Amino acid sequence: MRREFYDIYKDLSNSYQAIFGFPRLRPRYIIRRVLLGLDVAQGSLVRWGERWVREGIDSAVADLDDRSTLRPDGKHFLLTNFVEMIVLPIVHPGNPIPVDRGELRDAIVEDVRTLVRTAGERRPGEITGGDVLKVAAELWDRLRINELRFWGARANAVVE
Repeated sequence: MRREFYDIYKDLSNSYQAIFGFPRLRPRYIIRRVLLGLDVAQGSLVRWGERWVREGIDSAVADLDDRSTLRPDGKHFLLTNFVEMIVLPIVHPGNPIPVDRGELRDAIVEDVRTLVRTAGERRPGEITGGDVLKVAAELWDRLRINELRFWGARANAVVE
């Protein structure tokens, strides 16, 4: 990766706050929360979800052996995709399934750790966003988040 993009991804992942963070400082928070129909408690759960993703990333990075590191684009990929594609739909007011915060936290942290660990085992060295994407595609049906059955009996099943 070009050094400029390495630094860009590092800045993006370090400064990423789910749009629901710091509502007084982010007018977009109110607009998006209203558009999605989220109440204050649901917005708070999104912030917690972001913290849980960061916790999983930090834990996974600490567990990597000396041969592997998580590159900034890999970190940013995990952060944005878990928050936007998993946390937001789960806390959306249209979700009919009750959310157990403890189970959701455990699933997010475990799945982030699993993806980083597996990517590091498959390709020692710098773990990229692309490496995480490949592992996520391969392991999707086996991730713990799917045991919560938010998306149906199988993660890739279509419900009509």
